[in-house]
Amino acid sequence: MLGCITGVIIGIIFFPPVGVIIGPIAGAFTGELIAGKKSGKAFRAAFGAFAGYLFSTLLKIAICAILAYHFVVNL
Repeated sequence: MLGCITGVIIGIIFFPPVGVIIGPIAGAFTGELIAGKKSGKAFRAAFGAFAGYLFSTLLKIAICAILAYHFVVNL
């Protein structure tokens, strides 16, 4: 988790548009390797971090769309 957070921060600072997506993956993978996991388990953790990030982003977009729809309808 700490690797994922660090990856997000570094990704935002050094690679702004793409770093937000690649940062958590690279950070989770690197953090798991530093923790002593083998590369297969580290990759699974990185993929899980990416899947969670993608799901939460899509959920936020859906909620924003619903709120925007209700705003326009009630205008």
